[in-house]
Amino acid sequence: MTDTKDDETEKIKIEITKEVKETSKNIKWKKIVKILAIMFMIYATMWLLVTIYLYHYAFLCSWHFPDSKARIVMIGDPQIEGDGRIRREGRYGQLSVAINDYYLRHIVDNIVKYTQPTHIFVLGDLFSSQYISEDEFQKRLLRYQWIFHSARHIPMYNITGNHDVGYANEITMYRIERFERAFGKVNDKVIIEGHIFGIVNSLNLDKSREPILEKNAWEHINLVRNESTATKMPWILVTHIPLHKDYLLESDDPFQNIWASERYSELCAEREYTKLDDHGHYIVQNMLSPGTTNKILQEQPPPTIIFNGHDHDGCIYRHNSLSIEYTIRSIMGDFGGYVGLFEIISNRTTTTTTTTTSSDENDSQDKYEYWYTPCKFYKMLWVTVWIVCTVILLLLIVVFVLIFSLVFLTR
Repeated sequence: MTDTKDDETEKIKIEITKEVKETSKNIKWKKIVKILAIMFMIYATMWLLVTIYLYHYAFLCSWHFPDSKARIVMIGDPQIEGDGRIRREGRYGQLSVAINDYYLRHIVDNIVKYTQPTHIFVLGDLFSSQYISEDEFQKRLLRYQWIFHSARHIPMYNITGNHDVGYANEITMYRIERFERAFGKVNDKVIIEGHIFGIVNSLNLDKSREPILEKNAWEHINLVRNESTATKMPWILVTHIPLHKDYLLESDDPFQNIWASERYSELCAEREYTKLDDHGHYIVQNMLSPGTTNKILQEQPPPTIIFNGHDHDGCIYRHNSLSIEYTIRSIMGDFGGYVGLFEIISNRTTTTTTTTTSSDENDSQDKYEYWYTPCKFYKMLWVTVWIVCTVILLLLIVVFVLIFSLVFLTR
């Protein structure tokens, strides 16, 4: 009897020991799960905050003058790609093209929703290649319209770029006509808040392969000048290729030193690079020639402001006491999804020390103030990181659910 009782006692001890170990093990797993849950909540909270910002980032891009009637969005070089990249890269290229379209549309949707612009200018290089077929052109046109769908009710002006019609050595009437059928005149003008915006095909200003196109561009500039003189309205040049400038020269202008160097350090990074064929036509041109630039700036009246794109980096540059040039940084993912917010307001008496200028060449001319604000998104690299983090979050949710089920629901 004694031996039997001892055996039973020993069994009870063993069972108690097992239960204690199992309980201890469960407590340890519960602690691990709690720690993982806390880490998961921190990660998920950070992801949520970043996601909210990414989806509503333009909320932080505001107009300086709340009562401005001219709230103009300037967009540089979207360069949407298509069949060429897909042929080179296959499925990856197809995915990249699709993601880029969503990236651009997201920026446009945000800007339209939160800034409610009165006008939009796209400063050339709408597409990535001037060599595409008519069929591919029409496909990209449909995608372009999809990207800017939320802006369909806003007056929009598309400027021609070298990747739309080619540089001066290869431009053809066919490409010009194709562009104009889809996007409007390559030389045009529009009056906004007492200013004449002269849209000019700058690809032909320096000796074009098609002399008639060069003639048309210069005649249009003179037409805008004459109208500016007759109406006493300032004129603004809107084009694709930037004016000539030498960034290496020292400037005593505090505007240059503060705005172009310190506040926007990534701007004004590109240096002049041009290449001509045997006939003197430009094969590559990232700035207009000094002669063409001087002609634009020195003939009266000069443009009060110049807007263009092309060099991707962007720049803010004062040429003289009357003309300021804004080269808009590219909206492409590699350059941070920039757009420029430009405002005009009239008959204000306040003075500022910003990019504000006034047009007072004539006593009868209204005085204006201008304000330019770059609105930055994120480079495609960081958007890709966010996508990866989203995938990781989804995987963590699956893993956490599995661990929770094993620890708490299988007892």
